[in-house]
Amino acid sequence: MTSASQGSTGLAERYATALYDLAEQDKALDAVATELQTIQDLISATPDMQRLIRSPVISGKNSVAPWTRSWQSCRQAR
Repeated sequence: MTSASQGSTGLAERYATALYDLAEQDKALDAVATELQTIQDLISATPDMQRLIRSPVISGKNSVAPWTRSWQSCRQAR
């Protein structure tokens, strides 16, 4: 594993731990798990979202609008 991927894995672990701790504190583990599954389903079903996540060229600022549109569409469909 490269140091770059280790750094990114460490960051992901910190975010995951923080998310879990907050969800547990708010007694919302099931709700958060459902939302995470929805995000995973959205990414799996949408090639554009997969490209958006993987592209080093698209900045976080430029990825917000596509994510927001996709998330709203997905939530309305459920």
